[in-house]
Amino acid sequence: MKTMPKLTALLTAVFAFPAVAHNVWLEKTANGTEYVVKFGHKETETYAEHKLTKVTAVLKDDRQQPLKTVFNNGEAYVNLPTDTGLVLIDFNNGTWCKMPNGKYVEGSKANTTNAITCLAAQKIGKAVIKIDDNLLKSRHERYELIPQSLPKAGKPLAILALKNGKPVQGIGVGEGEDAPLQQTNEQGIAYYTPKAGLNKVWAEFTEDTPNNPDYHSVSIEYLLTFELK
Repeated sequence: MKTMPKLTALLTAVFAFPAVAHNVWLEKTANGTEYVVKFGHKETETYAEHKLTKVTAVLKDDRQQPLKTVFNNGEAYVNLPTDTGLVLIDFNNGTWCKMPNGKYVEGSKANTTNAITCLAAQKIGKAVIKIDDNLLKSRHERYELIPQSLPKAGKPLAILALKNGKPVQGIGVGEGEDAPLQQTNEQGIAYYTPKAGLNKVWAEFTEDTPNNPDYHSVSIEYLLTFELK
């Protein structure tokens, strides 16, 4: 009987943050010839095709090439050009409103009049396919995380957070919203120590939008991924 309050609290936490606790990233499929765009938090989830708004390859010569996706069983699959260095992903998870009971429901200011706050949940992924000097360059995105040197397992890595091309102070950078975060300094730099295997470097940018008719703010979760031996 004593475990019931803990279980209730856990379930509340799980269902309270569907909007802000999810990310997008790229994984190679089992056959090794294609990739799949994954979405989720501690477990992956299927998603509506229209939510995936951009999948673009950055090629070795810095050209950007939009990729054709094949949607199957709630996930998008892509084949990459052989000279792909990075893949840029944008995902719009819709507008979610926090209710008085602490849970989030999908809606807007107009149709959830008793909501405490409403936010637009946007996700950005940058998947590093080839670790070379191209990953050190800005891609002139509205939000970016840019390593300042080539990542090596066990060696602290400086990561620059940019908004509209300018360094941003006070952005938490780390393995995820559930993990310890280091805040970016005045130069927009935070440090992350890579490990062997798949690395997921998370950050969240937020914007207040007081005049927007549908939501009060925008949450932009950014996930930089790369794999090390």
